[in-house]
Amino acid sequence: MFSSRLLAVPLLRSARSGTQTTLQLHRPRYHRSFSVSPPTRANPAPDHLTEFTAALQKTSIWKKLANHPDAIVALQDFGRALQNAGVDPTLGKPSTFKMLKLAANPEFRASITRVTEEMKKAGVDLTSPEVMEEVMKLQKYLGQPK
Repeated sequence: MFSSRLLAVPLLRSARSGTQTTLQLHRPRYHRSFSVSPPTRANPAPDHLTEFTAALQKTSIWKKLANHPDAIVALQDFGRALQNAGVDPTLGKPSTFKMLKLAANPEFRASITRVTEEMKKAGVDLTSPEVMEEVMKLQKYLGQPK
């Protein structure tokens, strides 16, 4: 049956008119759709990040950090260390395995130590219940995008 099909297809094609075959040769194999919406990467920052920034600026932590640029630089380095390790804090708490990998990463350990030292210099006590309460209030803005 397969061999008869192989013989029948070329015969049927040759029996068609010449114009029909040339039209088929010049017809594109696929049709590209045209989109007028901008790509996702061109969209502005998501609303939950702007809400987070606005809420952060109202905290006492922000007021203390505003006068200490070294603490802000340490936090930026900490964010880069998280990014290099493949952790996205906006997606929620990392898995236990990911946290163990972070604990073994010397770059991450150095950055977290530096953040702790710079926060103490800025007057932010990370063990204080008030600071932890403010951080927990901010955490709702880092959840999944709405």
